[in-house]
Amino acid sequence: MSETATRRGFLDFSPVKRDDGNKENDAPTLRLLQFSRAPFLTFGTVKLGTSRSTNLQIENPTEDTEAEVKVEKIPSSKGFSVNHSTFTIPPEESFCLTVTWTPTEEGGVREVLTFTANGLLKHQAILLGRAEAPRRKKVQEKTPSVDDRCTQCAHKNAGIEFRLWAAAYIFHFYVLMSFSL
Repeated sequence: MSETATRRGFLDFSPVKRDDGNKENDAPTLRLLQFSRAPFLTFGTVKLGTSRSTNLQIENPTEDTEAEVKVEKIPSSKGFSVNHSTFTIPPEESFCLTVTWTPTEEGGVREVLTFTANGLLKHQAILLGRAEAPRRKKVQEKTPSVDDRCTQCAHKNAGIEFRLWAAAYIFHFYVLMSFSL
């Protein structure tokens, strides 16, 4: 082991690549290359009656050929739409496609968005999401009806009537006792 390596320690690391937070790479990316991986566009949970959009970055990595891209298949019956159905990407450039989902029914969804590049290469993007019904407002407690109030009053009145009867009974008992003495 050389003296320089000994002074540095046993492990020597390459500089770490810093991730720039402002990069376009934050969005899922589809590279227009043969056998490229299908990106996943995740919409999360969306309430029925609302929409959510996400961007798909489409890259043309070729050095000399522009890419004529066409959206071949979009699951519009499930509420998906795109802002462009055909577009051209210059060499070594990218295009940002906005995909919007407006759910049509409750439940999970996994659909495929299909593209062709220059009429030859087929590419796919996987669309994932979950639709749920909007939460219902809490039902307020029912205001007692007149019949309910009367029933409640009858119970209260029964207690009052019993107390009055008991008081009258005791009063009569004392009156009778005082006369008998």
